[in-house]
Amino acid sequence: MTQYTATPDIKSESQEDHLLASALAGVETLSDVQLLATLLEEEQINRAENLLLEAGNLALLANKGPVELMALGLGTREVVRLLVNTELTARLAIHRRARRLGNPAETVEAIRLRALGWDCECVGVIVVDRERHILLDQILFRGTPYQCPADICVVLREVVRTGGFGVVLYRWVPASEVILLAEDRILADRLRLAASALGVEVLDCLLISEQSCWSGRTDGRWL
Repeated sequence: MTQYTATPDIKSESQEDHLLASALAGVETLSDVQLLATLLEEEQINRAENLLLEAGNLALLANKGPVELMALGLGTREVVRLLVNTELTARLAIHRRARRLGNPAETVEAIRLRALGWDCECVGVIVVDRERHILLDQILFRGTPYQCPADICVVLREVVRTGGFGVVLYRWVPASEVILLAEDRILADRLRLAASALGVEVLDCLLISEQSCWSGRTDGRWL
């Protein structure tokens, strides 16, 4: 009798390795599908995609009760894990809302302290409400040690999604000194123009390195 040996699911292992690598690089870079996959029993990307399609989106899925989640095929452990994470996120959001954006020097120093372990260029945003409460502080783009393209549409989408009034765009450069390029000024000017059409105030555009920084606002071009 011929015996067949089970062949490992190479695609599945590759997906899990990619998910792990992405999480270690920074969980803020994970997609909704990847985040949901981490809460499933076997971190299945395809299953997470199907769950989001059936639910509509991540927010709608998180608003469902235990019975509705089980009807979608989630197991008891998975339901509990999702409900606990949803509640944890809601409570953290309350605490984070109390945080206010500091002055420019404090903002630069806070970003620099977080970024010292990053070995590539990163572009992030800090979104605030009218009272300068921080609604979102997140890396949106990761590049190479030498460059990191930024998409203004993605930046403004996050501002609108969170109901923000103002935004700080920052770029971390893993080097001793900042080298201001024409592209940095162009990006800042384009962001201000696009944001004004949406009623969003660009509070600053920052270029930060280990020992220096450039501020679009204090540079004098915005006054």
